[in-house]
Amino acid sequence: MSGSLPQVRRVEPVHPLAPPGERVVHDARPSPWYILVKGIPDALPGIGVMIGFWLTQLAVVATVGVLDPALAAAAVVWLGYGVVLGAIYAAARLLWAGLDWFCRRYVMTEARLIALRGVIRTVRFDLPLRRVQHLAVTRSLLERIFGVGTIAAASAGTGEHEIVWRSVARPNEALGAIRKRVDEVARRGDGPDLVPVIGVVGGVGAGKSAVARAFEKHGCVVSDSDKAVREVLARPEVVDTLVGWWGEGILDSEKRVDRKKVADVVFKEPYERRRLEALVHPLVRESREELVRRAQAAGAKGVVVDAPLLFEAGVDAECDAVVFIEATRSVRLGRVREHRGWDAGEIDRREKAQMPLEEKRRRSDHVLINNGTLDELESRVAKLLATIRKHCRDRA
Repeated sequence: MSGSLPQVRRVEPVHPLAPPGERVVHDARPSPWYILVKGIPDALPGIGVMIGFWLTQLAVVATVGVLDPALAAAAVVWLGYGVVLGAIYAAARLLWAGLDWFCRRYVMTEARLIALRGVIRTVRFDLPLRRVQHLAVTRSLLERIFGVGTIAAASAGTGEHEIVWRSVARPNEALGAIRKRVDEVARRGDGPDLVPVIGVVGGVGAGKSAVARAFEKHGCVVSDSDKAVREVLARPEVVDTLVGWWGEGILDSEKRVDRKKVADVVFKEPYERRRLEALVHPLVRESREELVRRAQAAGAKGVVVDAPLLFEAGVDAECDAVVFIEATRSVRLGRVREHRGWDAGEIDRREKAQMPLEEKRRRSDHVLINNGTLDELESRVAKLLATIRKHCRDRA
């Protein structure tokens, strides 16, 4: 019997915020000074009101105290109440800032920046490192006093920062680490210049699925969010959760989730729609990220993301380019009448629950006209794909 010991393979722990297979290189909360940086400005308005109250009471004591000792005594009592209320308000604001600090998480993996925040409702921001085009450090007066700073990151073409890490200790050092990692990803050669991720958006009936199929004919892989949602809604744990929220009335005769019934619930109640999105979107994101990795490994010409709520769900942060599908209202209405049996009222109801079309158009990188034939569409898609790939190569 051999005396050699068996070899033990080291298994990397799975991070709750990182996609499978991505190693975490940074994981921290804001500096504890964040509690004061946020809490002090939040407490100032209430404290200012209390100071005004105190001054009023002191004026009463000074002006009528000699003539009416009882009124002066009452003013002193109210002054004491004001002091107590001011202290309670300031303590409450600092406590809330402490909860906010505890719920914030800043993570950098080998491939992305992540920011998590929210005391009552958790909000996650995610920006792939290969998409980062702008990095900055800003420092408010209080942040300079306490030696912290805010790091902001954005991708090309956006009007605002997509990732914000507030009150980071040693901000310049942290910024340097992020910039170094971004440069490493850009030098790798497996980035957006080879396999761009392309999001498609547009109004109801604009033909997003037809555009996605046209991209597929030209060598792209399609991430069908609608299909991914169906697969997620079929998971037993998701079915149990939805039944717990809305009852068994959302199930069909075979005890599967009836998407039409779910749509009737969420389009009428914005809160219910947000609750459903918070459950479904992270699961859909996981399956989409796995598809992107497989497409990159296979050398696809691109990955096309067909997601109805691409901007609303923040999926645009995962894309190298977003294409707005332009079609006239009459064309869109004719398509949905033929294929889905919807009328103009149904289009309006669904579009009111989404970002306005003009805003989607404004935030997109490219506009693709889809009023004509399938042959015309495929020709335009081929030219657009070549343009997007060239832009990604040039940007890299």
